[in-house]
Amino acid sequence: MRLKDAPGRFLKREYTVLVFMVVATFIANFSNYSFNVIAARWLGKDDYGALAALLSVFLIFSVPTTALQAIMAKYVAIYKVEGERARISSLLKGSLKLLLIIGLAVFVVFTAFSVPISRFMNVGSSASIIVLGSAIAMAGLYPIFLGALQGYQFFGHMGTNMMIQAFTRVIVGIVLIRIGWGIIGAMGASTLALAAAMIIAYFQGGTLFDLGLARERVDFREIFREFIPAIVILAIFWSFTGMDVVIAKRVLDPSPAGDYACAVFMGKIILFLPTAVSMVMFPKTAEARARQVRSLKVFFKYFLAGVALSGCAGVLFVTVPRTLITVLYGSEYLNAAAVMGMFGVAMTLYTAVNILIMYFISIRATRTPIIIMAAALSAEVLMMSLFARTPRQFALVHLLVAGALAVLLLLVTVGVRSQEKEWDDPEE
Repeated sequence: MRLKDAPGRFLKREYTVLVFMVVATFIANFSNYSFNVIAARWLGKDDYGALAALLSVFLIFSVPTTALQAIMAKYVAIYKVEGERARISSLLKGSLKLLLIIGLAVFVVFTAFSVPISRFMNVGSSASIIVLGSAIAMAGLYPIFLGALQGYQFFGHMGTNMMIQAFTRVIVGIVLIRIGWGIIGAMGASTLALAAAMIIAYFQGGTLFDLGLARERVDFREIFREFIPAIVILAIFWSFTGMDVVIAKRVLDPSPAGDYACAVFMGKIILFLPTAVSMVMFPKTAEARARQVRSLKVFFKYFLAGVALSGCAGVLFVTVPRTLITVLYGSEYLNAAAVMGMFGVAMTLYTAVNILIMYFISIRATRTPIIIMAAALSAEVLMMSLFARTPRQFALVHLLVAGALAVLLLLVTVGVRSQEKEWDDPEE
């Protein structure tokens, strides 16, 4: 099979690819959100509370997968530039073997300790913990397949695979819940959907996953050295919109804390919208760096597109916050409207930060951004802990920190520009 992206044949123009990925990402995320709503209605409050606890653990263990997918995409893009087909195959094969061993170990641990874990989490059946272990194991393998499609810029296949994975989870989850499997069925749907998506990705990748190619040496130690800072910088980034909820829960009264949580989780809609922009940009800037052409010019094109996309959503947070809250959360949370405008602006700025850090990961320039972000996170935690006593004050801290971060990280690109000054223009 030739290395073709069949669904991508019609995706000729660059912005058509971008629009497709934005739509695919939105559909996948909306499907996952819909499944949570369906599960909440059909399982009942008690069982859904147990499922939510299981999903929270699943998300914690899934944090490294974003970094793993990014690193896989980067090295596939670099080896593609160098014409190293066999090395791509060796990279994927070696990574899959390693993560399969780690995944089996995780599954064995969750199975062996399923009874005490289920008691500690108060989720009832120990079988649900075993299924959780299987989902975590599968989630560790999926980024290898998705990263391969992303790195080779098979965006048609990548977007299609993401939607199939989400649809499969919804359909299988509904069937398993309806036939009486309850929490186990709802959690097991994630395992089965990930397995199905990986099988499909294997065929989508064609010779990318040709295990019969001769082995080529891959320096996994170098890859691991990039993987660690990628995990660190992404963990710090997501802490900006995670730590605040924990602090708010401690210092605010229950009702304002609930309103603030509503504003935070609605704000993440803005943050997730440009995910597709980063996905499309990432292998292109990594490839540009490998070719020694100006990656910064490629970056700014996608940076502006991502910020514009989030900005459009942010406008709604400023202009019609009460309508959004009523539709998504209900009138009980209307007090959150007072801070929605600030959150709309803050999350648009965080979008800029997100795209910037993905760019820095792609060109292996994370040291200075990590220092800046760690300092900013410390400042946010201190300001919120010591001075913020209302939802509006929490939102104001977000606004200040996000604005400062965006400006400082944009200044870091000045150093990148000086490095690439003598390189070719990608548009020439």
